[in-house]
Amino acid sequence: MPDARLRWWLAALALGIAAWTALAVPAHATYGGRTTADEPQYLLSAISLGEDLDLDISDELRDERWRDFHDAELPVQTQPDADGRAMSPHDPLLPAFLAVPVLVGGWAGGKLALAALAGLLAAAIAWVAVRRFAVAPAVAIGVAAAFGAASPLAAYGVQVYPELPAALAVTVAVGALTGPFARRGQLVFAVAIVALPWLAVKYVPVAGALVALALLDRWRRGRRREAGILVGGLALAGVAFVVFHRVVYGGWTVYASGDHFAETGEASVIGVDPD
Repeated sequence: MPDARLRWWLAALALGIAAWTALAVPAHATYGGRTTADEPQYLLSAISLGEDLDLDISDELRDERWRDFHDAELPVQTQPDADGRAMSPHDPLLPAFLAVPVLVGGWAGGKLALAALAGLLAAAIAWVAVRRFAVAPAVAIGVAAAFGAASPLAAYGVQVYPELPAALAVTVAVGALTGPFARRGQLVFAVAIVALPWLAVKYVPVAGALVALALLDRWRRGRRREAGILVGGLALAGVAFVVFHRVVYGGWTVYASGDHFAETGEASVIGVDPD
């Protein structure tokens, strides 16, 4: 299929999946509102970034800004620091992405932005299948459309969680890694990898696996200098991640600011009783 024609089909796929997913924006997530569990926390951080240009949600909590999208009382998740700041124990890249949509369109604007990402994800999956794995365009677009229109992808397309953006980052990384992997491909790969832990620290193992594959590829091809540059760049990104979290959240991860981990420490997010 010619590139121009494929682009039109991919654009139609993205728009179709985004529109289909957006139909669920008004749906209630629970009896107590249109968001539930951790979703209000991400939205409060997005509101704070959009209005105050910081991640301190103490004023949003005080003013009960969650009432627009969560009718029930909001469970306490934050542990205020010595200065009274309350940082939600959730990684900041998703709120940063949602800040402008939420500022412009409220909680619905944030969910519509995620629906648009769902469309981009479907198009990215189809493109990678066609251009990197030689799948027939009709098959790739049909399968991407089927999965994009069904659960879990369609459901996550209107839920304020990092899973769908992370899926897009992984798809982009795979597309870059399986391509020519020249300078532009390496840059795209690095950006996608760096995004993963900022979406959620739980994606660090996923990022590590992709980086290991990239380094193995460079090593086998004798391009060890490129491997070294990739390692150095990602190491600098890792240092920036740690410094930011130490300064903003007071620990190695966002969990340092969590009320649930105040007594047991942020590492207890993986459990406190192995038996």
